[in-house]
Amino acid sequence: MNRKILTLLLIPLLADVSAQVSITDPQESIYKNLLLHDIGLNLDRKFKDLDSTILTLDLRTGILDKAITEAKDVSAEATRLRERLLYIEQKQSALEDAETAIYQANYQSAIINLVSMEREIKPLTLFQSTRDFGSALASAANPMEYPGYRQWYSKFYEYVEKQKAKEPILGVLSHMLTLTGDITKTFTFSGPVTEPLFSGINSFIQSLGGSKKELREESQKMFLITASLAQWNHEKELIEKEWLTITTELELLQKQYEQVLAANMNMIGLNQSAFNQKFCKENDAHKRFSYLSDLKETCADFVVSEKTKSPKQWKEKIYFQMMDIQTLKVRFGTITSQMRANIERYHTIIIRYKTDPYIGSRIATLEPKLREMTDTFDRSFEPADYLASATRMYRVQ
Repeated sequence: MNRKILTLLLIPLLADVSAQVSITDPQESIYKNLLLHDIGLNLDRKFKDLDSTILTLDLRTGILDKAITEAKDVSAEATRLRERLLYIEQKQSALEDAETAIYQANYQSAIINLVSMEREIKPLTLFQSTRDFGSALASAANPMEYPGYRQWYSKFYEYVEKQKAKEPILGVLSHMLTLTGDITKTFTFSGPVTEPLFSGINSFIQSLGGSKKELREESQKMFLITASLAQWNHEKELIEKEWLTITTELELLQKQYEQVLAANMNMIGLNQSAFNQKFCKENDAHKRFSYLSDLKETCADFVVSEKTKSPKQWKEKIYFQMMDIQTLKVRFGTITSQMRANIERYHTIIIRYKTDPYIGSRIATLEPKLREMTDTFDRSFEPADYLASATRMYRVQ
């Protein structure tokens, strides 16, 4: 899986991906759930048969116990004891069969969930709407996009350049503005530049006499726009920092996924290139379903084979892999929950700033694109479902 794809996903304001978006096949989830349901039904049938067998053996053992206590003939008693021992051995065999069946079902469930994550970790449907929202967000944060600001800024910048030798703070501001490059194209007022910028604008306003009343009033308005945008950018950047954290976590998740997948592929003797060709790169949902169906049977056969080869240690290796897969799914659910919460933080600041008299109208235009991104995310991910299903992945006897 390409790590770059994951990095792009988790830095939505910097993403510039292709407009070709892969829409998740709705059959994907249906087929996966169908297989998991089939695994559960098959286990229930086995349990029902084994429970019936064990109940019958218990009844027969009970009858024999009574017959043994009442036996008066040593030979008859010995025969019944041998018969009772046979029933106990058959019951033990049935209990072992039940244990095998539950390991088969649980490992089948684990592997189906594991390979399905290959498509869950690459939610390309989020990219297009993320790019649109990121572009709109950057535009709303740029003061040069606000009516009259670019023209006013050229006058302010001219003042800064003329006065920078006389006022130290203006010299600092001039230097910092120079470092940003061509600020008339794109510039967001936040970070270290904010304080000298505010001081510079205040100095500019104070320098305007009564003959420049119109420019003074315009400058006061632009000052308020600048102040509002500075605070908006500060809160927006806090959200973006969280995206960086989530990106790192998702990259680590990807590495863990690849390691767990490779370990299980190697353990059950599957060819990685065949898996990539027949499942990862296969566009036909029916063929992917057929591959998973065969994989399900391979897992069941593997459990039986391991039990035969290592009667005393066969469970350990399978158990640890199942735990690794469950941990992987829980971690994925946790990360997607963090992603959803961070998207919600955009909603929070938009609601608060859209009523601002100076930048509110531009901030309000972000709502439709954010709603689109949120809807796309909610269709692609189900964090609560991931977490809930992860804790219920396995059956207990």
